[in-house]
Amino acid sequence: TNVGLALVSVELHVLLMATDIFWTALFARLINREVPSPAGALALAGCFIGSCLVSTNAIDAVEPGDAPLYAIALNLIGPAFQGIVVALLRKSATREIDAENTSYAEFTFLKLCFSALAAFPVALVCEGAAAVATVHLETARFAMSTLLVSGVQLSFTVLATLTSSTSVGVVGTCKVIPQWLLAFVANGTSLSPQHLATHHLQHLAGVVLVTLSALLWAY
Repeated sequence: TNVGLALVSVELHVLLMATDIFWTALFARLINREVPSPAGALALAGCFIGSCLVSTNAIDAVEPGDAPLYAIALNLIGPAFQGIVVALLRKSATREIDAENTSYAEFTFLKLCFSALAAFPVALVCEGAAAVATVHLETARFAMSTLLVSGVQLSFTVLATLTSSTSVGVVGTCKVIPQWLLAFVANGTSLSPQHLATHHLQHLAGVVLVTLSALLWAY
């Protein structure tokens, strides 16, 4: 993600990352034989468009600039792998947990261990040992991040056994709404309806579209 972001504009990067919902639906079809209904396909398209509206500026988002093809392809690796991971999570979690071979906590722990083993050497190469050591020395922030990530991953493991992998992807798309609200609160921006309608109509429309699309998918 960081390498891809350095090669293209932020707006184009966000648009390409928002394709994760389509990659999730694709690999859910290939791996788990999930086929969305026409209404479901419409909901997936709505989630994608709404996510783009929330995360980008209208003018900049349609101007990709001179980004080379390899940069665009590199930025698509992240969402494509996310689609594979969600589909495989559904397949493996239902098989192992339903068979009572493991618990939700044990499954999530093993998954995070493999993720850490894969991410750690890459972080050393890309960011350097000094940067990685600095983060780990900040005990409070490191512990809080670990608990937050563990909780989120555990919830996705549970969700993956209860519903389809495409539904997990839809839930993942909905995360742009709290992220958007938290960004506004952190910046001290007013959340009054009048202010949002006047200065952030595009973002507000995106929030509404993501919400309605998620409800359509659930229905």
